Amino acid sequence: MQDIKKLLARAQQIKADTGVPGLACRGIAYAYRRWVRPWIPVRSISYAYQRGVRPWIPIRSIAYAYRRWVRPWIPSQNIAYAYQRGVRPWIPVREVIRYAGIPVYDKKWGDRTVPKSWIPLERGLLEDIPDYETALVAGLRETIRPGDRVVIVGGGWGVTTVVAALVTGQSGAVQCFEGSQQHVRLTQQTAARNKVSNVRVHHAVVAKSILVYGSGSNEGAVLPPSQLPPCDVLQLDCEGAEVEILREMNIQPRVILVETHGVYGAPTGVVASLLEERGYVVSDRGLAEPRFNDLHTIGDVRVLLGIKR
Repeated sequence: MQDIKKLLARAQQIKADTGVPGLACRGIAYAYRRWVRPWIPVRSISYAYQRGVRPWIPIRSIAYAYRRWVRPWIPSQNIAYAYQRGVRPWIPVREVIRYAGIPVYDKKWGDRTVPKSWIPLERGLLEDIPDYETALVAGLRETIRPGDRVVIVGGGWGVTTVVAALVTGQSGAVQCFEGSQQHVRLTQQTAARNKVSNVRVHHAVVAKSILVYGSGSNEGAVLPPSQLPPCDVLQLDCEGAEVEILREMNIQPRVILVETHGVYGAPTGVVASLLEERGYVVSDRGLAEPRFNDLHTIGDVRVLLGIKR
């Protein structure tokens, strides 16, 4: 250090004698900053730890290497797919989500820590909903008899499909028509989860597509209402297509349950008139879901029950 101080003092003397910082002065200062100062004990230990030791501490070094050299080359969708298919199935279940008492989804412990895009479904939707499709579920449970043939138009999460399958039993059968490929899968998964085997799910839009839910919905082919299969109980929950279906279908079920959608062109009054014209005694079962009372009141979303005379 004494030698360095002498060199710096000499450089300052040169600058004072000449009036300008010469090449020697700049060279000495550069040499000091690059090769001497970093190795002064306190700083050199810190520098050596940060650059030469810390990156290789086992846990952090693996994470560092993954972030710097592996992850940038892996498409994000591949990571999500690997988690969903290879990791998530082996993680313990934290909570079973039920809609109207029907198990529909398993929350896993790891779901809290990974990005939302890695979770098969939106977290915000995955809470118990005891009053999910209350009026439709109650109507199905009251009117389906063991051995009935049931047709569901509008599968959604598969809850009403499973309710119908459980009530009609193995001697009956349930056919579900759902326009969204995503909700076809959800209905099939809910049926499998609840161990009902008397369910068949068709990927089809009945009458016309007005509002088909599901990301990248991949809508199915349009099925004319005249081609709906014969059944004992018919449930319609198809976001506005109910009016066209009731006008054009050829079947005469013993029971028809309809969720009306005035907001989408299928008002309660019109649906009730069509049911009466077909020879059904109509009763109003109220708003579709209590949790959406205000929204359903404004949008005229109710459930009508028609019993054949």
